[in-house]
Amino acid sequence: MRGRIPSARLAQCGFELLRSTGRRFVAAGRRNRRAICYLDRGESCLIRTSNDRLLISGARPGELAGLDFLLLVMPAEARRFGEVEGYLLPARLAEHALQAVRAGRRAPWKLHFDRRLEPGHGYALIWAEHRLPASIWLDPAGLAADTTRERALSA
Repeated sequence: MRGRIPSARLAQCGFELLRSTGRRFVAAGRRNRRAICYLDRGESCLIRTSNDRLLISGARPGELAGLDFLLLVMPAEARRFGEVEGYLLPARLAEHALQAVRAGRRAPWKLHFDRRLEPGHGYALIWAEHRLPASIWLDPAGLAADTTRERALSA
């Protein structure tokens, strides 16, 4: 089913994906309307969601400053219920990529999680190693399913 998935539901899927890796975390509230948590080793993690498989940053550089990780949660297909995946990215890596894409242009900066190999695109391939090893099925009528499906490491 196509449509906008509420950010709160995608964030909930992100927490379930973190749980599936065995990493423990504590939710710590919000930072500029975005959820933040602390991982088991005390690392800070900002949770961002995207229905359109994009990482978008505002006009100000340094949005991720002082954070250790960024958990980006998105549907496997843009604006479709079904499989939801997550990427646990080092915050410095994400910030550096956003700055590189900017290259003198005005904001917003966008990183597309697709398979196109051109500037600002292809991050589903570039950051494949940071994709969490499980995915969650999100049903439009209910919460994320309790089961996670392991994806093949060779995929």
